[in-house]
Amino acid sequence: MQTSFHFKSAQDISLDMLDKIRSTYSSKPIKIVVEEDSSLTYSLSDEQKSILDDRLNESPADYLTSTESIERLKKQL
Repeated sequence: MQTSFHFKSAQDISLDMLDKIRSTYSSKPIKIVVEEDSSLTYSLSDEQKSILDDRLNESPADYLTSTESIERLKKQL
């Protein structure tokens, strides 16, 4: 049997949680693995970083707001 527990922070793990694990698994052998929840973090690829760096070097006169960009896309449909 496998069970996953997800916590917002390690500080949220209470002694009650350990008691629940003990009562659920009793004297059975168990393995506890602790890892950071990487699904909450996002890493940019090198290509994405390069695109953003290129955008920083664009002329401010060429800048489009998000609203302008969306309006242009709507007109293409």
